[in-house]
This record gives sequence, C-alpha cells and structure tokens, in this order.
Amino acid sequence: MREILARFAVVASAGLAACTPLAPDSPSPAAPAAPAGPAIPQTHGYNIHFTDPKPGEMEMIAASGAKWVRMDFTWGATERQPGVYDFTAYERLMAALDRQGIRALFILDYANRLYDEGLAPSSDAGRAAFAKWAVAAATHFKDRGILWEMWNEPNIDPFWKPKANVADYVALARTVGRALREATPGEAFVGPGVSRIDLPFLEACLQGGLLEDWSAVTVHPYRHLSGPETVVAEYGQLRDLIAKHAPNGKVIPILSGEWGFSSAWRGFDAASQGAMLARQWLVNAACDIPLSIWYDWHDDGKDPKEAEHNFGTVSNAYHEGRSPVYDPKPAYLAASSLNRTLDGFRFVRRISPPRAGAAVAMSSPEDWVLLFRRGPDIRLAAWTTGTATPDIRLPGLKAPVRGVAHTGGALPDLAPDGDGLTVRLSHNPVYLLPPPGAAASLVSAVFRHDWADGRIATVAHVPGADGGQHITVNKAFGASFRGRIALAANGADIATARLVLPAGAAQTTLVLRAAAPVGAALALRVERDDHAIVHQTRPRRPRRLGAFAGRSGFRFVPASGCVGRGLSARPRPTDRRMAVRGTSFRRRRRRALGRKQRRRHRLARAMAGAVPDRPRTQAPLPGRSPHRQARPDPRALTGPAQGYGATGVSPSVFAMNGSIAAAQIP
Repeated sequence: MREILARFAVVASAGLAACTPLAPDSPSPAAPAAPAGPAIPQTHGYNIHFTDPKPGEMEMIAASGAKWVRMDFTWGATERQPGVYDFTAYERLMAALDRQGIRALFILDYANRLYDEGLAPSSDAGRAAFAKWAVAAATHFKDRGILWEMWNEPNIDPFWKPKANVADYVALARTVGRALREATPGEAFVGPGVSRIDLPFLEACLQGGLLEDWSAVTVHPYRHLSGPETVVAEYGQLRDLIAKHAPNGKVIPILSGEWGFSSAWRGFDAASQGAMLARQWLVNAACDIPLSIWYDWHDDGKDPKEAEHNFGTVSNAYHEGRSPVYDPKPAYLAASSLNRTLDGFRFVRRISPPRAGAAVAMSSPEDWVLLFRRGPDIRLAAWTTGTATPDIRLPGLKAPVRGVAHTGGALPDLAPDGDGLTVRLSHNPVYLLPPPGAAASLVSAVFRHDWADGRIATVAHVPGADGGQHITVNKAFGASFRGRIALAANGADIATARLVLPAGAAQTTLVLRAAAPVGAALALRVERDDHAIVHQTRPRRPRRLGAFAGRSGFRFVPASGCVGRGLSARPRPTDRRMAVRGTSFRRRRRRALGRKQRRRHRLARAMAGAVPDRPRTQAPLPGRSPHRQARPDPRALTGPAQGYGATGVSPSVFAMNGSIAAAQIP
C-alpha cells in the first residue's frame, strides 16, 4: 500500500502532469496521457463486519472487482489479558483475503476494559498500552500489504467515549505513530477516519503534527441531502489544509475510507442507491482519491425502513449452497459494471461538451463527462445532476459508439449524426466505448472552457529575476475557485501550483519554480479540483531577437493600472531578448528596421549636403551616438504599449530570462 500511496502522491502533487493541454484552435494531438495513479479497480472496496466469511461470500466480493475490504481490528477482542495478544481471528480473515487477491484496511480502534475504565485511552498508561498493542499487530502482519488506520470516527461521541476529545485523540495518535514508525517503518499508517469532512477536527489533528506519521488522511464524506458531486469543494478545502501543515516535501493524499447511501433514506430506493455508488466512485476518481471504500458490503438487517439495515450492496439473507450466495442489489451491479467496464483504465480529466440544441454552444456545470484512458483506448462516463435529461454533443465521433448502463446492461449503439454524436444524460451514469483511434478527434473537438466556478479572465506569465515563473491570474466573477495552475512546455507540464481564489472578482500572483526550456512551446492551463479545464492559453514558441535588444535600450514592465494586459517601455541596459514568434511581430520588426534604415540614409545624405537633417526634438543623451538621438526618448512612454520599437512594445512580446521584469502571454 505504501507503494500505491507513493505513486499517487506524484499525481496529487503535480496534477495531471502527463495530460496534454488542448487549445481550441491548436492541431489535434494524440490522445491525452493517463496519470500514474492506481488504475480501476485497484481503488475500490467495501466495509465488512466479520472475520470469518461464509462459504462463497469472499468469492462474490471478488467477482464484483473489489480489491479492498475495511474492517475493525479491535483492541478489546485481541488483548484480553494485559500484554497477551491473540490475532488468530484476523489470521483466518487474511487467509481468505489472500486467496482472492484482496487487501485489508484494518482500523486500530476502540477501548479496552483493561485500561482507562473501558473508555478511550486518555492516560499515559492507556496510550502506552494501545501503542504496544498496535506495534504487536503491525509486526505480526508485517509485509502483508495492510493499511493501518488510527481509529474510526473519533470526532463523534459513540466511537470516542465518553465524549469526543481532539486533544486526547492527537496525543494517542502521536504515541502510536512514533511507535509504529520506529518498530515497523515499512508499514503504512493513516487517519483519522473522521465522520464527514470535519474541518475543525482535522485541522487540530494536522496542527498536532500527525502528518509526520500518516501516509494519507482518511475521511467519511457522508451526505444525505445531496449527491456525491458536492464533495468536490470539501476535498479542495481539506487539500489546502494538508498542504499548509504537511512536512516539507511530503505529499499526503486523501482516502475515502467509508461512504455510502442507504436505500432506506427518504427519497432513495435500491435503484437510486446503485446510481449513487457509481457516481461516488467516479467523482472520487476525478478528485484524485486513490481509495474509495463503500459502506457497506451487505445489509446489516432485514427492516426495509431502518436506514442502518440498508447500506449494503447485497441483501442480508444468505443462501447457502446457491450461487450467488446473496441477492445482488442494484448497487452490486453498479460496482461490478464500473469495475468491469473501466478495468485497467485511469482517470485523465473532466471534459465539458456543449448541450445540443442551444443557440450558443455552452456546457453546463450540471453535466459530468469523465475521460478515462488505458493505453490507446479511451472510455467516457457521463451523467447529469440536474432535474432535466439534457442531450449533449460529442463532436468528432464519426463511427457508432457502444454504450453500457451503470448496472451493466448493454445499450443500443449510438449512431453519429453529422459531425458528431448526441448523448442523452440522466442521473444514472452511462459508459461510452468509442472505437479504437477515436481518442484524439474526440478530445480535441470536445474541448470547452467550463466557467461554473467563475470565469478566469486572464492569465499572465512573467519569468522573474529569481529564476521562477511568475504567474498572475485574474478572476472576473463567480463563486470561489479551488484548483491548480500548470505551465506546460511542448505539451508536458513542467511546473504546477495550487490555486485558490475567493468569490467575486479576484487576482493572485504565484511563482512556479521551473526553468522554461529555450525554444519550447509554452502554455498555461488552469484546472478545477475535478480537473475540468477552466482557462488555457494557446502554445507560444519564443525565439531570441539577437542584437536587437542591445540596440533598443528598452526593458518591459507592466503598464500602470493595467496589470497583466499591457506593457510599458522603459530605458534599460543592453540585454538579449526573446519574443513570441508571429506574423504581426515580424511585420512590426520589418517596419522598425525599415525606419531605422531610412533614418541612416537621411543622416548620410544630410552629412553629404544633399538634404538638411531633421531637427532633433530632445537633448543628446550622454554616451549615445548622434544619429541615435533622433529617436523619441523612450522614458516618455508611460502608457500601455501599442506599437513597436520607438513607440512601444507589442503585448505579444514577453521575456524569457531573469533580467526582464514583466510580460504577458495573451
């Protein structure tokens, strides 16, 4: 598990480092590369409540594609005498899991009647005993691929008795973490497994230094009145907290350790529960969550009106000697269909195709279309959170596309009409399987900017004197924004940074520590936390201007009152310069050289007596040759640049070395 978390940490820190950014008018590239995180179904599992599975039960879990189970590893049941440990029940469970290739997330939890009067550990002796027991368990099952979790929902009273106390929890977690790190440094330790995403409790844990010992932060993002999609903002807030308190250089992913929807909740039934499972796992994939545990495996009772009895993917009744041994609910079918259809695929990004029939081709934030990739093949998962059943357009697809329902049933092939495909969305996800070779045309044609979180109006890039790439982002309107910004060179990200903007109009400047390769095509991309691209600049390929910079006497800085939009020209020492290649720039360059050549001819003719020289409009500057004094004083240029040479600088010109103060990529 430590290897999985380490691989995923690269993705969490760099965003989609290998994903090729696509500009609306750029040539269609190859299909986007997949990130290096774990592939489906390595990310999925169930909560269970047993150590001895019934015959056929573990086989049915494995048949759905699940690769994980989460189970209480109870202190009181394994230490009934002080210092004497009995792990035989968990040995039996591990043997059954090993036979099916399933891994375990064990929860180190709950009180022991031998210590602290049977309450959660609050004394030094109780904490030391718990840590000694945890080390014994991790040592006993060392190198078995187990993920050890520090308690279950310690932020609510039923699980931390007599009353939830974050200070006591932090003290226990630090004691256990240090002991495990010293005794079993190769074992993965995570926490705190809080109920919902309790940010105050989580921040207290992180302030207490628990990230020094944890490999991941686990949460239970339950929500009763909304769909799984609303978790995106909360994940972003938690990710910001983690970045604030993580030790230098350590990237901590978020795990969804327990989350489910009861088919007995008001407004839900077995069918809608199945759709929620698929959407939950898909949204978690879009939010870089490398482990999603559904609560829970089977119904815990038979009362159809009791919520706690109806979280399962299969019914409660066990049928011995029959296959399958439990009656599957739609949730089980949804899990099997997702894991089978996307087997081996990795999430790439969310795309925003336009709705069909609209006068203006615009996407809707209610529509979710997720792109997955495995080698040259791509798959799409699509649904909507709105009340309507809209049609969306997928341009570029000119061959029939096979569809699969979220419960696994085959859908009629979707035939293209005109230059693309029309797909009707509903609350139930549908999987689209384009034919091989369709990836590039689909992705390049579908690209749209999604402004659901507020339009990112401008993004300006300035290489700084400190060697960093200085980025200024202007947000025009809308809700708060959480995501990332990436600088790409020749289509591959070379630097990324976290980007958080408040509601309404906002501006921020950040620095990316990466040297832009000389001659590379550079582009900036802004993505939300669900990887929807909300702003992107077209790739620009810079080139050096040679000796021009040394003769021009200009340096470039942001125009006053127009940050990120215009440039002013100021006198500067001789230096080399780089500028964007483009026809407009070349025309200005030729005109500037032509004017210079004509001035030299006029000066030579005047000195020969042919025609009088044009009068100078300013006093000579020290150290400059007389013929260059005929230029207007560049210090007089104070407004945004509108021309080139003596009258200003094109806004498309930007600097590529540390000595230039500012510039813009339009």
